[in-house]
Amino acid sequence: MNNNFQMPNDFNEDVLINTTHIVYQNLHEISQGSPLIGTLSINNNIIQRYLFGGPYLFENGFIYAPVYVRKFFVNGFKLAIIDVNSLSIKFLGDIRSLIFLDKIEDNYIHFFENIDKTQYSYYSL
Repeated sequence: MNNNFQMPNDFNEDVLINTTHIVYQNLHEISQGSPLIGTLSINNNIIQRYLFGGPYLFENGFIYAPVYVRKFFVNGFKLAIIDVNSLSIKFLGDIRSLIFLDKIEDNYIHFFENIDKTQYSYYSL
């Protein structure tokens, strides 16, 4: 799945993919003009304790989404990998100012670290 037309501040909030219903709720900006974050619900099960940004990617029963992290001296996003069946979450990588997911290809997840799509990164899955 590729995200060709979605942006971190304008993405699909309610999507049904096969039998998986993905819904973002209570979306709000971190600050003016920043990415949207909110609660994430998968098949009517709200993922507790975390706020997620978008856009997300969905592949092989997993949702890949940026999760907002707030620590003592730093805040930003990490990549969350969510199993849609068990709702277990695995976090990948360091805190980044933005994770703008692009695609999954050849066992790598590709993303941009800025809204202009000029700062490119990837993680091995």
